[in-house]
Amino acid sequence: MENNIGILWLGDIHMGIAHTPHLYEELMAIVPKTIEEKGQNIKAVIIVGDYFEKELVGSHKYYATKFFAELARICNEKGLALRMVKGTPSHDHNQLNGFFANTNTLLPDLNFKIINTVETENLFGLDILYIPEEQLKDQDEYYAPFKVNKYDVIAGHGTWDFAPKAAFQLGNNDPDKLASPVFLTKEWDHVIPKGFTVFGHIHSGNWYKNKYFYTSSFSRWKFGEEERKGFLYSETNLETKEYTVEFIENTLAPTYITESFENVIGPGGLKDQSLFDIRRKLKEMVDPKSVNKITINVTDLTPNEITLLQKAAKTLDNVNLKIESKKLEEVLLEEQAENEAQDYVIHPEKHGMSHEDVIIKYALEVNGKEILMSDLTNALE
Repeated sequence: MENNIGILWLGDIHMGIAHTPHLYEELMAIVPKTIEEKGQNIKAVIIVGDYFEKELVGSHKYYATKFFAELARICNEKGLALRMVKGTPSHDHNQLNGFFANTNTLLPDLNFKIINTVETENLFGLDILYIPEEQLKDQDEYYAPFKVNKYDVIAGHGTWDFAPKAAFQLGNNDPDKLASPVFLTKEWDHVIPKGFTVFGHIHSGNWYKNKYFYTSSFSRWKFGEEERKGFLYSETNLETKEYTVEFIENTLAPTYITESFENVIGPGGLKDQSLFDIRRKLKEMVDPKSVNKITINVTDLTPNEITLLQKAAKTLDNVNLKIESKKLEEVLLEEQAENEAQDYVIHPEKHGMSHEDVIIKYALEVNGKEILMSDLTNALE
């Protein structure tokens, strides 16, 4: 519909973190296709921070430049606005201005802007508040002028109070501390009475009250992130201000799977399996030419079995072994408990005991019999 304003939201791309050529292929396979599919409704692409993982060099810089140049070309060709909101300083490394310094010169008709500090804009009829990640003191004072207005969309990068581990970062809101703040939803609800927010920063892509959205990271680079990866697409009706937010999955994101030893090798364990047999089973788990990885949790094997397994996995870069011994852990716990129980032997003063008390108590624990100091003295004479 003509009154619907569509925005494609990318976040946490992290070019340079790992497998950058593959990440480029993922982006190029999905983002241009989505723009094409959304047709005339899509009006803008907004990237909410963390374009890079670090300061880029070599092939990482090449593929990052190639993708963003292609994205800018597509936006220019289709008349889309392109906005880039600054992300975490330790990731983006102030590279945005340098990377895109010539964009307006090369593409003078492109509706393009880099957002380095908090600002507002009316974009295609939508009142938008941009909140890039900034380290500041007294966030209440800093954002107060913007909280008196109403917006259709807040686009930013940072931590909302519903995000994982946000509670541990609330100390950042100390007005005397220079830090990236934690945003409290109850303090911003009135600013977007009919609108919504889209932020980057939290890779798990959490949503809250169908009003506060994280894009999720575009791809996957480590274990512990089994949730879907991708980006968002929103549409807002200019007349009613009703909106929809859709998650678009990156089905090409590498997989990082954790498996148990029993599931990989089988219930019978290693037994008489040869090195060749074990390596074949490991290779079947992951294509060695792919960027997918698997970690295998290994417990309670003999030293010989562990050596055999390590040899089998040695040449397989996609396979990691996490070798632990529950038996060893149990032994260490028992030793710790024993040491704690007999702490009085080493530190009798902590327990208010004399040397004679220690000898009597220890003899009772070891032999199960009480001993009198007089008997012990006579035995030693």
